[in-house]
This record gives sequence, structure tokens and C-alpha cells, in this order.
Amino acid sequence: MKVIIGNAWPYANGSLHIGRVSSWMAGDILARYHRAKGDEVIFVSGSDCHGSPILNKAKEINKSPEELINKYHMEFVRCFNKLGFSFDIFTRTDSEYHEEQVKNIIKSLYNKGFIYEKETEEFYCPKCCETLDEFGVKDGLCNECNSKVEVRSSNNLFFKLSYFQDYIQNILDEEESWRENAIKITKRYLEGGLRDKILTREINWGIEVPVEGFEDKRVYVWIDALLAYVTASKKVIEEKGQSLEEYWNNEESRIYLVHGKENIPFHTTMFPAMLSGIGLDKSEIRIFSSQYLTLEGKTFSTNRNWAIWVPYIMERYNIDSIRYYLISRGAEEKNSDFTWRDFINANNNELVGELGNFTNRVLTFIEKNFNREIKGEELPLQWKNLIRRTYASVGNKFEEGEFKSGVKEIFNLIKHGNNFFDKNKPWILINNNKKKCEEVLYICAQILVALTDLMNPIIPFTCEKIRMFLGIKDTKWSFEGMKNISVNRVEFLFDKIDKKVAIEELNRLKNKKI
Repeated sequence: MKVIIGNAWPYANGSLHIGRVSSWMAGDILARYHRAKGDEVIFVSGSDCHGSPILNKAKEINKSPEELINKYHMEFVRCFNKLGFSFDIFTRTDSEYHEEQVKNIIKSLYNKGFIYEKETEEFYCPKCCETLDEFGVKDGLCNECNSKVEVRSSNNLFFKLSYFQDYIQNILDEEESWRENAIKITKRYLEGGLRDKILTREINWGIEVPVEGFEDKRVYVWIDALLAYVTASKKVIEEKGQSLEEYWNNEESRIYLVHGKENIPFHTTMFPAMLSGIGLDKSEIRIFSSQYLTLEGKTFSTNRNWAIWVPYIMERYNIDSIRYYLISRGAEEKNSDFTWRDFINANNNELVGELGNFTNRVLTFIEKNFNREIKGEELPLQWKNLIRRTYASVGNKFEEGEFKSGVKEIFNLIKHGNNFFDKNKPWILINNNKKKCEEVLYICAQILVALTDLMNPIIPFTCEKIRMFLGIKDTKWSFEGMKNISVNRVEFLFDKIDKKVAIEELNRLKNKKI
């Protein structure tokens, strides 16, 4: 199967905090999982470089938009690389390739009659020098700069979203994998009737409108950013020597869109409509839209510095501890709260106490008592069936966006392994029944082999360590086991974090020192 995974594009006007990253973790899990299955995956994202947020921030710090974008784009690249996001491309919306492709798509939609001209009265922010839609104004004030807006007459281009009302309704009726928040919000828009959306803006930063008479305007930033999923993946597809239609217009392919709740209507109405308008309407689209992550019971706020910035946390804590926490406590169906106490408990109790303990006790015992090597015959059927059921169940949950439930299933297998180890007491068996002891350890080692596959989408750096311990070359989403187990080395996977650190971090947060 061919798979496109699109993570929402962060604005290149400030550092990332974990509240934003938490909603994007699903994309990397899906990419790693589908690659392990043998699917052809293209995982895309990049920096959103246009619109008034970029201009306003650049003015605020007395930099050019290009300087601002370059700074944060490179920071994003470093952060995502260190966090293990396995993008096939992480690009930017101010690239020549993207701008050319967006212009081609807009010209195609215009020529087909899906874009039309209309004179309207619209909100205009004199400070931002930009026209605003209903999302950009509240109580007569600009959402971006809080200045009073004006009402002006202007000739603009509109995308005929209303034409696609029935098409979007059919997608919603047939799709069973969208999260509840996406279904509810999309239903609300459909019930009110989809309204045509303005495509052009009076702003001097963005992609020039490729329609005669509108060259002085720029493409609305949300159109620009949504089409980036297509343009970024197209670049990779061309480099592979394949066609766009194989991925974007194929009943056997799948598209995942991963983003936060605030972006739902754009991804469930505007984007599918534009795809249909350019003839890309056969691929299944799955919407994985997260609710909100809060921080110590409060909403993340960049203005009040109530945030945990990604560069800060990833320099101080195990990357896989961060990934595991954001996934296992993710805001999938309802809001979730990050607390330092819970973060430390998850690391100490689950990663150290369960996964780390099981790995260390099994491999250390083999190393010390069997000269690093054990052999076994066929894995008992009940264990083989349990492991294979876990692969199937976890895979299904990942594909349905139920990542927290998938993690619980994996840890259920770890619990089975730990309980089996304790029940059979290999530290006693080694003295009176070494063959039986080897059989017990062989079963435990096979569970570890499976865990290097099952946990890899979640904690890839740790799984790479375990594969190195056991001499496993790669990861796959099927269980075959290993006839001979050879332990190359053993070391602790995770370090415990002192519980006092929770108080220290909370104080730093309250004192605005993070």
C-alpha cells in the first residue's frame, strides 16, 4: 500500500513547545509502523513561512522575514531530527518548487471554474496590512495584533467550497476512522452550509496570485499551507520516479493528516474539496486531530511563557522518555494534562520499572549463566499466538489513531513476560534444571525480539539499542522469532529521575525560567 502522512506545518515565527509537538507525534508512529509493514511511505511536513504572523514577528525583533524564517526553520530541523521524526522531507513554503506548484494548482482550479472573482466588503487590519476572514477577527479586533480592524471594499478571488457540500458529506458518511472531534466539527460546518472561501489577501508577503488582475495580492496562507502536503510529497514522488496519482488518486492508497483540533475544518472541508477540484479524489483520507494538551492544569501560553520548550526538554531528558510520555498520555479524544510529576512517574515506573527491568533481567541472566547464548526449539504455541495477536491488535489500533490503547497492549505483553519470569524463578532453575531454565529464558528473549518491533514506532532509539544487544538487523511488523539468541552486550535502557526534579521543574516554570 502507498501511504502519505502529512504533519501540520509549524509557523516559522517562534520555538516549538511540547503542546504543539504532542499533536504531531502520531505522524512519526504511523510512518515507522507502515514502513515496518513494507508499505511505501512518504512522510512530509515543513515550515509555514507566509502570512501576517511572520511579518509581525519579524517587525517586532527588527529582522527581515527571511532572517526570521531561516532561524526557526533550522531550529525546527534540529528539534525534529533529535526527537526522531523520520520525515522523508521537511521543507518550507517559501521554496521555489512549492510556490511554482501552488500557482499551477490555483490556475487549474481557476480554469475549471472552481475559483471566481467577487467584490466584497472585508475586514482589513491596517497594522498587519492584511485582509482577514472570520477566523482572524474577534469583537472587531485583529486576532494577531489586537488592533481595531476596518471594513473595506475589494475585488478578490474565492474558492467555490459550497460546490463540494455533497462531496464532503459523502466522505464524512463513509469514513469510520476520523476522530470524534473531527466528525462533530465537520458536521457543524456542513449543517450550516459550506461557504465559499476567500483565496486572496492584501499582504506583501506570500505567494503571488497567478491570475491576471490579481498580481498585487497574495494567496491566503491557509490555501498555501494545505497545498504543501501535495507539493512536498510530489517532490519526493518525482525523485522516486513515480506518479502523483499513485499516492493521491488511488483507491488502494491512504492519506493521513495529523494536526491539532484548531485546524480541523481546513483539513476536513477545504483540503478534500481542493483535491477533488484538481482530480485527486480517490485516495482514502484519515483525519487524526488531537484535542489540547495543557500544562500543570493550565493552557499553554507563549506570551506568558507558560510552556515547556522543545529545545529545553530534549537537552535534559531521554528523548524516548519524552516520546513515550507524549504518546501514552496523548490528547486523542479529550484534553490531557502534562505534569512533571506524571512525566517522572511514567519514566520511573513504566520505562525503567517494566520495560527496562524486563530487558535487563533477561539479558543479564543469559549473559552471566549461559555464556551469552541460548538456543531453543519452536516457541510454544500459546506464546506465539499471544505475540502475533499483539502485532495484529496494535497495528489495527495505530491505523485507527488509538495510540494510547496500542501502548497499553504492548505493556500488557511486557507484564506477561515479567510475570512469566517471576513465576518460573530462573535463579532457582539454573541450579536444579538448567534445560528448563534455558526454555524459560528463550521465551522471554522472544518477547524482547517482538518488543523491538512493537515499540519501535514509539521509542525508536531504545529499540535500536535492544536490537544491538541481540544482533537484530532491522525491524518489521511480523513475528518470526530467533532460533538462537546471542547477547552482545547489556546496559540500562533508562535512568531513574529523582522525584525532587518535579518540584524543581515546576518552580522553574512558575518563575518563567524555562
